[in-house]
Amino acid sequence: MTADDINHALRVRNVEPLYGWASGKTTKFNLITQGTQQLYYVDDLELDLDDILNGPLPPVPLDVTHTAHWLAIEGVQPSIVQNPSPADLAARAPKVISMPVLTNGLAATGGAGGDGMLVKAVLTRELQMYYEKVTEALTSGSEELRSLAVQSVTKDPGIQPLLPYLIQFVAEQVTHNIRKLHVTHAMMRLTRAMLDNPTLFVEPYLHQLVPNILTCMVAKRLCEDPTTEDHWSLRTYAAQLASHVCVTYGASYESLQPRVTKTLLRAFLDPLKPLSTSYGGIVGLAALGDEAVKILLVPNVTAFGDRIAGDLDGMEVDDAAGAAKAGKRIEATKCREIIVTVIAGFIRRSLANGAATAGGSAVVDETAVRGQIAGTYGNFADSIANAVFSEPL
Repeated sequence: MTADDINHALRVRNVEPLYGWASGKTTKFNLITQGTQQLYYVDDLELDLDDILNGPLPPVPLDVTHTAHWLAIEGVQPSIVQNPSPADLAARAPKVISMPVLTNGLAATGGAGGDGMLVKAVLTRELQMYYEKVTEALTSGSEELRSLAVQSVTKDPGIQPLLPYLIQFVAEQVTHNIRKLHVTHAMMRLTRAMLDNPTLFVEPYLHQLVPNILTCMVAKRLCEDPTTEDHWSLRTYAAQLASHVCVTYGASYESLQPRVTKTLLRAFLDPLKPLSTSYGGIVGLAALGDEAVKILLVPNVTAFGDRIAGDLDGMEVDDAAGAAKAGKRIEATKCREIIVTVIAGFIRRSLANGAATAGGSAVVDETAVRGQIAGTYGNFADSIANAVFSEPL
C-alpha cells in the first residue's frame, strides 16, 4: 500500500487528500535476523551531503500574477481564450425534454393548463440519469434495489425538479400494472418516500397522489391470484399512507379528509362491491382514528356481519363455482378478522380512557361489557368480546 492508495480512498469518501506524502514507488523492506527474532526495515537511500550542496539549484518559481478579462459585455460573451468556446457551451447545455400531460389534464408541473399542450422542462443530465436508475430499480425484481431506490428518494435533497415525473411514474405504474403486486407495493413505498423527504414540496401534487393511494386500497383486484398472494398487506399499507396524508395536510386542505372518508365509507357499505374492496374501506377508516371508527364503523358492523354471514358459512365444492365461493370465503374471513381487531382495539382504548378519567380506580364489569357488545355488534359480538378480554385491561 502506498500513500497514493490512501489519497484515492480519501477522494472516494469526498475527503480532502493528504498533501506532501505522495509517492509512486513501492516501499522496499529488508530482513535482518538477530538471534531468533526477525526484523524488517525500510531500505532508505543514502545521500551524500556534498552532492546535495554542490548540485544545481532548482528553478525559481514564477510569481503569482492576476489578469482581467470580460466575461460578458451587455449580455454577450466575447470570444476570447479565457472564455469557453460555443462548442463547449453547447456540450454543457442541459438537455430539454418534453413533459407529458397527466391523465387529469394538468401538466406534470402542477399548472392549470389542460389544453393538451406539452410543457417544456429543463432537467440536467444527472437528474435524468437519476430518474432512469430509480424507476428501473423500482420496477425490477430485486427487493434490495427497490429498497435502495426508496431510501435514496427519501433522503436526496436535490430532486425537486423530478417530483412531477416521479408522481406521473407512480400514476402510470398503478394504472398499467394494477395486478402486479410487487410493482404497486413499490409505488406506494415511493409515494411514502416522496412524502417523507423534507426537501420536497408535495402539496401541489396531492390531488394526483391521493387517487393512486385509494386505488391500492379499494381496488377490486390487486394481484393475479387473490387466494395465494398477500394483497391485504398492500391495502393496509395504503391505508396508513392515506392517514398520513390526511394528518399532515388536513389542516391546510379542509376538504381532503372528508372526501377520502366518503370514498372509504362507500367502499365499505356498498353491497355491490367485492369484499376485497370492503376490506380496504375498513382498514382505511380504521387508520383515520378512533373518531372515524366510532362514527362510521361501529353503527354499520351489524349490517356488514349479516352481509358476509353466508360467505363465511360456504361449503367446500370442487368445481369452478366452488373455487369462487372459496375465494369469497377467504375474503369474508379477512374482513371478519379486521373488523374484530379494529373494534376490539377501539373498545379496549375506550375502557382504558374511562378508567383513567375515573382516576384509575374503576373496575371494568366484564359481564356488563359483554352484554353491551352482544347488543351492538351482531354476528361479530362473541369474537369481539373474546378479543377485548383476551388480555387484562
